[in-house]
Amino acid sequence: MEENFAVSQSALDLTDSINLPPRPDVLNIFNEEMKSPDPNADRVVDALRHDASLYGAVLQVVNSPFFGLRVTVTSIKQAVMLLGLGRVYSVVQASALRNTLGKGVNLERFWDSSVEVASLCGLIANELAAPQQSADDAYTLGMFHDAGVPLMMLAFPKYKRKLQQMISEGVESLADEEVIQFGCNRYHVGYRLAQKWFLPEYMNQAILYQVNIDAIFAGTVKVPTNTAELLAILTLAKRISESFNRYWRLDGSEKFKD
Repeated sequence: MEENFAVSQSALDLTDSINLPPRPDVLNIFNEEMKSPDPNADRVVDALRHDASLYGAVLQVVNSPFFGLRVTVTSIKQAVMLLGLGRVYSVVQASALRNTLGKGVNLERFWDSSVEVASLCGLIANELAAPQQSADDAYTLGMFHDAGVPLMMLAFPKYKRKLQQMISEGVESLADEEVIQFGCNRYHVGYRLAQKWFLPEYMNQAILYQVNIDAIFAGTVKVPTNTAELLAILTLAKRISESFNRYWRLDGSEKFKD
């Protein structure tokens, strides 16, 4: 039987008191061009040139093994020509997220894990012969799926220590315990951030409903089909990443260390 599942409105309302970073201007410009019938790639490139750190971060990702390009990309314009505006947009979103949230807390291992999961999401979507848009969405979700963690750390000074403690103690449901301790959890915060950054709602719901993945797969909680597909890809990517980390004897709390 289908559950009448609803996210606690009070938990979502609490996130409104958290200082969520605004969407970077370059993404607003990018989005305008994406919606245009005749997108102006030069306008996007010019906007990125004004943010040296973001420009460099995008090039680093584009030249990673995930994209498998046979040449080294040395400019955003070249990246757009080789990958298309849509794929570069997903990379810019992910890079902007890391640059923006990385200013408040130092979590290099956390971001390394997010990049790994994002890359795996994209690769799995490609292996499933998903449309390119779906693969790009999967990559974006991989980067955003745990974005609520650094925001929780900024909003609640005791969150990081408490999170490490819960992981070491093997707490069954971190999300539920976070709500008990802080009134909301990482998925509530990540969902609100994704909304503020104007990600598509089916992706926002994938961020929010990660905690209900078993019920969704069992069919007792209903979500849009593309949300369920993204969650399936994300779940597989996370399990592959977790297995790799266990092989190298890394405890789950490692990624939350500085």
